[in-house]
Amino acid sequence: MSRLPTPGRDNGVWGDILNDFLNVEHSADGSLKIRSDGTLNGFYAKPAAGVPKADLAAGVQASLNRADTAMQTAMLPAFSHPGALTVTTGRSGLPIDGPYSIVDVFARVSTAPVGSDLILDVRRNGTSIFTTTANRPRIPAGSVANEPGAAPDVTALTAGDFLTVDIVQTGSTTAGADLVVTVIVRRTE
Repeated sequence: MSRLPTPGRDNGVWGDILNDFLNVEHSADGSLKIRSDGTLNGFYAKPAAGVPKADLAAGVQASLNRADTAMQTAMLPAFSHPGALTVTTGRSGLPIDGPYSIVDVFARVSTAPVGSDLILDVRRNGTSIFTTTANRPRIPAGSVANEPGAAPDVTALTAGDFLTVDIVQTGSTTAGADLVVTVIVRRTE
């Protein structure tokens, strides 16, 4: 069974464990796999061109009808940075498979930063989604999660875009450790 790496226990093999975990839901090119029930990481896959909706199983048809009439909100796969944090640019690259609107960004660490806040930036295709730098996600010194902040200035995502996470500032006394960042999106199609 796939699992996420365990901080402090999976030294030297955490990358292999994380890749095994990600391969459950992702193809080798990073795109999301379509499950046998017709779902795509919480979203319902639309039928391929030329496949009549009537030929699909009744449950899949009902799901497609719900997906066509409702906006759906979901979490994109998390970015993670195990171990002690350092200022880092372009951590991971998450490919985007369709049209979304970014709703929020959440961050959590297992070891709180001490001395100063941990400040992050999320970039779309290399450009910050927080053009107002004061709005970037931050985990206050002594805390393990970010407080609700201002919405990103750039929220539109399209197929072919990719997201990365920068660690702009760490704690000055204790950097913080084991960061996980999750981007909340709403499908706009």
